Amino acid sequence: TIPFLLFQMKIENNENNETVENESYRNPSPPPLTDAEKESVTGDLIGNTIFSQRWVLDVLLKLYKHEEDTIYTSLVENIKNEEKEQGSEHTSDNNERFLKDDFENDLCQLWDMTANSEVALFITEHDSKNILLDALRQTQSPRLMEICFGILGNLFCVKEIGSSLSQDGEMRCEILSYLTVMDALSLVELTRLLCTCLSCHSTLLLWVNDCCQGKNLEHLLYLLNNTLNVTLLCHVVKNLEIIFDECEDPLDSFITSEFIDGVIESFDSLNEKGDRVEYLVSMIYLLQILTTNNKGNEIISNKKETLLHLFSKYYHLADVKGGCEMTESNRLTIYASILSILDSLVSEHKEIVSEKNRKFVQQSVEYFSRYITDELQDENTNEFQVVVLCFEHLASLLTKLESGVLNLYKEAVDKLMNAIKSSKFASTFLGYFTKPVLLVEFQS
Repeated sequence: TIPFLLFQMKIENNENNETVENESYRNPSPPPLTDAEKESVTGDLIGNTIFSQRWVLDVLLKLYKHEEDTIYTSLVENIKNEEKEQGSEHTSDNNERFLKDDFENDLCQLWDMTANSEVALFITEHDSKNILLDALRQTQSPRLMEICFGILGNLFCVKEIGSSLSQDGEMRCEILSYLTVMDALSLVELTRLLCTCLSCHSTLLLWVNDCCQGKNLEHLLYLLNNTLNVTLLCHVVKNLEIIFDECEDPLDSFITSEFIDGVIESFDSLNEKGDRVEYLVSMIYLLQILTTNNKGNEIISNKKETLLHLFSKYYHLADVKGGCEMTESNRLTIYASILSILDSLVSEHKEIVSEKNRKFVQQSVEYFSRYITDELQDENTNEFQVVVLCFEHLASLLTKLESGVLNLYKEAVDKLMNAIKSSKFASTFLGYFTKPVLLVEFQS
């Protein structure tokens, strides 16, 4: 036992020695920062972010100076870059300039930073609007244009900045003038910016009125019919939906067969990816808006076969059993838009709801029978108002049909009537189905 105890003591001594040695090599803890030192460390940061004021201002200063040697590559490098860019999304020309990698990286970091509202407010206070607009006027670099539009778009996303900047009429006109550029990626950011402005209630009419002036709307329609970039197409469809819905002046001159073809043909491009549902809803709503115009209604009625084909795709998309992830709000909008279009066309074209095509009305009726039973809970919602509009169009459509055609829908509408009677909104909804012809057919 004694050798074992000696061995144990030796181990303990070694451990103690190692501890002492290790402690002798350990750096002492730094003293706590004084208030002055804390201020010097954090004083360069923007608000509560970790972003440096000095770095941001340095990037803005380079952009403001716009010195060729600082921000652009040489002509030799341009040729190499042009060879690399062959087959890219944007159209290049002999005068196109390319950004230096380090400057482009700095700008991209700034673009990312401006998604933070504190950074956006900070650079706005340092005249970033004029710096960015001046860079757009000077540059022949599509990449720089894309980044400038992207940063401006982030600024407009901050409500107080967007509301303030939108009051500048000259700036609005200048931004819209860039709808003629040929670079798809720049146009993606420009139309995103426009979507932001048109989605803000306080600035909506300012931008809508400007979009309807000159050739701005014509340029958007050109993009609708000619772009192959799906993201750009989404933005254009959304912008057109809002403009046509809100514009106070008649837009007859813009409602052409080519325009409506462009809207209809956009479906296949947008339907390739499931995350485009929001824009598909905007597209069918845009068609609905066009049917409220006499000229638009006439053109659309001449394309009824194409329209019926489109409706079949929408009904598959909106079908609860179809497997497409869609909010009830979007599904409601699709049914409401299609019922509205059918209602506007059925007087002259009863064949669109004939036995061959009755699925369009029948599926709508079946959907609402389920919706008011399982989903609709509160009348103080947007969804409730959409259901009211749908019933207005459905009842109007049914009263325009001859008895033989109307009888095709008897079973489905009876089911809807029973669902309405058992719902707490019976007194509101039944009123739409009390016209004499409907009483004879469905309540006898």
